[in-house]
Amino acid sequence: MTLLDHVLAFVFGLLLPTLQAWPRPSDQEAAEQAEPQTFEEKRQAYWGTAVVHAVIGGLTLLAWRAGDRSLNDLGVTAAPTHLAIGFALTVLCFLFYGADTWEKLRPSRLPESRERWRKEAPHMPRTWAEVAHAVPVGLAGAVCEEIVFRGFLISYVVTFAGTSSLGIAVAIGLSAIAFGVLHLNQGARAAVLVSALAAIVGLIFIVTGSLWIPIAIHMLVNLVGLSLGPWFMRDYSMHAAQ
Repeated sequence: MTLLDHVLAFVFGLLLPTLQAWPRPSDQEAAEQAEPQTFEEKRQAYWGTAVVHAVIGGLTLLAWRAGDRSLNDLGVTAAPTHLAIGFALTVLCFLFYGADTWEKLRPSRLPESRERWRKEAPHMPRTWAEVAHAVPVGLAGAVCEEIVFRGFLISYVVTFAGTSSLGIAVAIGLSAIAFGVLHLNQGARAAVLVSALAAIVGLIFIVTGSLWIPIAIHMLVNLVGLSLGPWFMRDYSMHAAQ
């Protein structure tokens, strides 16, 4: 491991999750009182975030190669193995995600869910024009976050925790928790769900030795979430430039 590896692990595994979890009592009240973002503000935020994700993913790959390691070891260029187990875990992942989504979208819960999303996820696209500009974030985020949190961070922790079942479980768990905490801006429920899904996806990475299935799952989850926005948030839709 190089110094750059340690810096990246500290930033993504500890620093950013700690900052996200740090109590900020005024944030929720400010979010509730803030005016909805305009189409142009969201467009700039979406594309800016996509660029940041691409840069972070690129830096992580460069750091890995700086240690004279193959991208195959990171799971980037490796073809998936143990596909039957990977497929079973993928089905489990989508069953879990689908059950949670249905729980939020069923008629009796829909008004409550919409109100919570309005407060906790103001960044969600509310028109199809916004969805179109948010797609690059969903795609870049899926690739970058899998490289960082599954490929890099799990491999980093395994270096110290070992390749025993316990060591791998620790690596998957720590990565999943860090990833979930980073989603606290979407609410505590979302953070718990993200942590659980991240643990399953982390296990898929370990079993298959590849990031391609985790990236595909992540992309699909992101795109489904984005596409639900215009319908899910229609009661709060803004006038957007077409």
